[in-house]
Amino acid sequence: MDSANTLIARFERRLSTTATGVALSILLYAFALMSVTPTTSTFHVNERNTHAVGYARLSEDPFCRTSHLSGRILTPFIAHYLGLSGSRFVYIPIVMGCVLLSYVYVFFRRDGCTPVLAAGAAAAIALSTPTTSLIHLGGLPDTTSFVLIMVTYALARRSSFLWGIPLALAYLNHENALTHLPFFLVLVLGSFGKSKHDRLISSVCGLFVVLLTCCVWKYHLQGSGAYSIKGYFNSQQALYLLQNSRYLPLGIFMAFRLLWLIPWVALTRAALEAPWSALTLVTLFSAVCGQVLVASDISRLVGFGFLLVLHGLLLLRRWFSDRDLERFVWFLIAVNCLFIPQYHVWTTSATLSLPLVVSYPLWKYLGVGSLLFENYGLTMPIWM
Repeated sequence: MDSANTLIARFERRLSTTATGVALSILLYAFALMSVTPTTSTFHVNERNTHAVGYARLSEDPFCRTSHLSGRILTPFIAHYLGLSGSRFVYIPIVMGCVLLSYVYVFFRRDGCTPVLAAGAAAAIALSTPTTSLIHLGGLPDTTSFVLIMVTYALARRSSFLWGIPLALAYLNHENALTHLPFFLVLVLGSFGKSKHDRLISSVCGLFVVLLTCCVWKYHLQGSGAYSIKGYFNSQQALYLLQNSRYLPLGIFMAFRLLWLIPWVALTRAALEAPWSALTLVTLFSAVCGQVLVASDISRLVGFGFLLVLHGLLLLRRWFSDRDLERFVWFLIAVNCLFIPQYHVWTTSATLSLPLVVSYPLWKYLGVGSLLFENYGLTMPIWM
């Protein structure tokens, strides 16, 4: 690990920390592309994944009010002005995914972590569902929300008055960004190095910005065909999902697989020595897992809780050295990649996503692709 730290630090001196983070993010994303079977079938095979097709169409006219997704304007708006609209919208998760991974690396480095530990944090996100589920499914804009949630986290840890702005923007990308609001309020109120008065003012300011954005946007969408918050958090849907939840434990586990040990270990230590930090983990876990009550793709939605891994890792630095955490994180990543297959889990099914280096030769030379991939309307490989 020492030689790896020295090597990465040398690159940082030559290229800068940010440039090194960008280069590392591209390498990690390329590895993530090989770790699952990617697809763009949402555009080229069928239209059963109405969300992916809807986002692609919305990116051609971001201010259309007839789409059921017109309330989730941010990523289609960005794609429109980046020239990635229509069928090219499927590449937006790649662009935003690289932005996310590089930001995670730079954030950890600026927090004082060693290069190998910072790279491990980025790799943990690259090789779990926040990245792999969007490669496997294609055409969904979640990574934009992840970037904004990460920016919110950076501001909230400092109890900045501005933390509500990126969270409000994340709400314009997807309503489920609101599930992180209790976590950020607890985080801001427990920030170190700030007076109680400053923390309270920061909490009120952030909450005001988020709620104002929700109210204004809801007013703007009146009369449109867009999802409403009330429609998204639907009690009948929640009841249905609870009654058909036999895949729920598997779906939660598959979001991060063995990386769940990071927040679990952090929680056990914090519960004894830092109760408020333990409360942040419990609040975030409860909010994230609550999302499975409103939609059926369990592992993808639980992946929105990627901050559990990152926040847990930063909390562990209070009790363990960076060298110990380097070995711990990279060991978990290695076991995940080598021994635990990746499933995309729904309420009533689980779809195996083999590594591309396995699935492509099996299809190309043995012709057995149809036996390996469940045609759920959106998981057929790109070459089929």
